[in-house]
Amino acid sequence: IGASGACALGNALKMNSSLRELNLRGNAIGDDGAMALGEMLGANTGLTALHLSACSIGDAGASAIGAGLRSNTHLGSLDLWNNHIGDQGAAAIGAALKTNNA
Repeated sequence: IGASGACALGNALKMNSSLRELNLRGNAIGDDGAMALGEMLGANTGLTALHLSACSIGDAGASAIGAGLRSNTHLGSLDLWNNHIGDQGAAAIGAALKTNNA
């Protein structure tokens, strides 16, 4: 779906409370798409699982996801396997998980 598709999904899912699982594995959403999904995570109250393996996400995208996780209390499963996340992105996710109660 690419970055633009992930941005559209992120915007649509901000207020959606019905969808429980979103699988975007293997879609090249990159950092731009991950940033939109991170913003969505801060507002979404229904999603419990997000699969983003092999999505070309780097540190900037991982940091945005981490920011969204800080206020999200529903997401219980996050798959970021096989991306381009380095130390900075991993630290942002780790810091968010320290405060996340999901």
